[in-house]
Amino acid sequence: MTGFIGSSARILAAVILAVIGGRLIWEQFKEERRKWKGDPTRGASLLALMFATSVDALAAGFTLALVDIQILLPTITIGLVAASMTIAGLVFGKAVGLKFSKSAGVVGGLLLIGLAAKTAFIG
Repeated sequence: MTGFIGSSARILAAVILAVIGGRLIWEQFKEERRKWKGDPTRGASLLALMFATSVDALAAGFTLALVDIQILLPTITIGLVAASMTIAGLVFGKAVGLKFSKSAGVVGGLLLIGLAAKTAFIG
């Protein structure tokens, strides 16, 4: 049972990453690129961001629970690394995003698809 839950969470995370990566690449080549005017801190956008971020954390939590270790230190480490990467992405994205937006979107999509493949096949 525990192996099924762990592998299902891993596959779900991989599918979500692959879909987001594919959509990101597809968006770069659409004829009409719309400027998003939403606010990521409110409403459905916030819910989507929370869900996308939390699925990977859920898979990590299941894995840690199955290994039967003390969970406090790994949880703090994962939280600090996730927060640091988020801040770095915001700073780096703002500095480089406008200049390289199309190619950055393709590279980001490919990275997400690669991460999805790693998650699905390697773990």
